[in-house]
Amino acid sequence: MIWSDLRKCKIEDIVGYINEKLIELGSLKKIADTLEANESTIRKYLTNKGYKRVGNQFVLKDDTCNLREHTQEKRSEERFSRNAETDLVC
Repeated sequence: MIWSDLRKCKIEDIVGYINEKLIELGSLKKIADTLEANESTIRKYLTNKGYKRVGNQFVLKDDTCNLREHTQEKRSEERFSRNAETDLVC
Protein backbone atom coordinates (compact mmCIF):
# COMPACT_ATOMS: atom_id res chain seq x y z
CA MET A 1 0.00 0.00 0.00
CA ILE A 2 1.19 3.54 -0.69
CA TRP A 3 0.29 6.79 1.05
CA SER A 4 -2.02 8.07 -1.70
CA ASP A 5 -4.13 4.90 -1.37
CA LEU A 6 -4.15 5.02 2.43
CA ARG A 7 -5.34 8.65 2.45
CA LYS A 8 -8.59 7.56 0.78
CA CYS A 9 -9.54 5.57 3.90
CA LYS A 10 -11.37 6.89 6.97
CA ILE A 11 -9.15 8.75 9.43
CA GLU A 12 -9.78 6.15 12.14
CA ASP A 13 -8.54 3.42 9.80
CA ILE A 14 -5.46 5.45 8.88
CA VAL A 15 -4.59 6.05 12.53
CA GLY A 16 -5.16 2.37 13.34
CA TYR A 17 -2.90 1.30 10.49
CA ILE A 18 -0.14 3.77 11.44
CA ASN A 19 -0.32 2.77 15.12
CA GLU A 20 -0.09 -0.94 14.23
CA LYS A 21 2.91 -0.26 12.02
CA LEU A 22 4.52 1.85 14.76
CA ILE A 23 4.36 -1.18 17.05
CA GLU A 24 5.63 -3.46 14.31
CA LEU A 25 8.35 -1.29 12.74
CA GLY A 26 9.16 1.06 15.60
CA SER A 27 9.48 4.38 13.75
CA LEU A 28 7.42 6.67 11.59
CA LYS A 29 10.38 6.99 9.21
CA LYS A 30 10.26 3.26 8.42
CA ILE A 31 6.49 3.44 7.89
CA ALA A 32 6.91 6.44 5.60
CA ASP A 33 9.49 4.55 3.55
CA THR A 34 7.12 1.60 3.06
CA LEU A 35 4.28 3.98 2.11
CA GLU A 36 6.56 5.87 -0.30
CA ALA A 37 5.92 9.17 1.51
CA ASN A 38 7.83 11.59 3.68
CA GLU A 39 7.60 11.19 7.46
CA SER A 40 6.57 14.84 7.88
CA THR A 41 3.75 14.39 5.35
CA ILE A 42 2.16 11.66 7.45
CA ARG A 43 2.76 13.46 10.75
CA LYS A 44 1.33 16.77 9.48
CA TYR A 45 -1.69 15.03 7.94
CA LEU A 46 -2.56 13.36 11.25
CA THR A 47 -1.90 16.56 13.21
CA ASN A 48 -4.23 18.53 10.93
CA LYS A 49 -6.93 15.89 11.47
CA GLY A 50 -6.76 16.43 15.25
CA TYR A 51 -4.32 13.72 16.30
CA LYS A 52 -1.10 14.04 18.26
CA ARG A 53 1.72 11.62 18.93
CA VAL A 54 1.95 10.43 22.51
CA GLY A 55 4.85 8.09 23.03
CA ASN A 56 4.84 5.88 19.96
CA GLN A 57 1.10 6.13 19.17
CA PHE A 58 -1.18 8.71 17.57
CA VAL A 59 -4.19 9.65 19.71
CA LEU A 60 -7.03 12.13 19.28
CA LYS A 61 -6.30 15.47 20.96
CA ASP A 62 -8.36 16.23 24.05
CA ASP A 63 -8.69 19.92 23.25
CA THR A 64 -10.66 19.47 20.02
CA CYS A 65 -13.87 21.46 19.83
CA ASN A 66 -17.14 19.65 20.42
CA LEU A 67 -19.28 20.94 17.56
CA ARG A 68 -22.50 19.80 19.19
CA GLU A 69 -21.98 22.23 22.06
CA HIS A 70 -21.75 25.25 19.78
CA THR A 71 -24.83 24.80 17.64
CA GLN A 72 -27.45 27.45 16.91
CA GLU A 73 -30.09 25.43 18.79
CA LYS A 74 -27.97 25.42 21.96
CA ARG A 75 -27.52 29.21 21.79
CA SER A 76 -31.27 29.73 21.32
CA GLU A 77 -32.01 27.62 24.39
CA GLU A 78 -29.56 29.67 26.45
CA ARG A 79 -31.17 32.96 25.32
CA PHE A 80 -34.64 31.60 26.06
CA SER A 81 -33.67 30.52 29.57
CA ARG A 82 -32.06 33.92 30.30
CA ASN A 83 -35.18 35.76 29.05
CA ALA A 84 -37.47 33.54 31.09
CA GLU A 85 -35.54 34.36 34.27
CA THR A 86 -35.73 38.13 33.71
CA ASP A 87 -39.42 38.05 32.72
CA LEU A 88 -40.57 36.56 36.03
CA VAL A 89 -42.69 38.96 38.10
CA CYS A 90 -43.92 38.15 41.59
